Amino acid sequence: MLDIKGADANKVILVIGIMTLHSFGEESGVGVSFAGSKGCMIWIVVAEVLRIL
Repeated sequence: MLDIKGADANKVILVIGIMTLHSFGEESGVGVSFAGSKGCMIWIVVAEVLRIL
C-alpha cells in the first residue's frame, strides 16, 4: 500500500506519535473542563451543537 522507507518512514512514525500524544492531552483537557455537577449537561449540549454543525 505505502512504500515508505528510511527517513520518510521515521518522519511518518514521528508525526503519528506526536499527533496521538497531542490528541490524548487535548481530550484530557476537554474532559477536565466538563467535570463537575453540571458538566455532563454542558457536554451533551456541546456534543449536539457539534453534531448539527
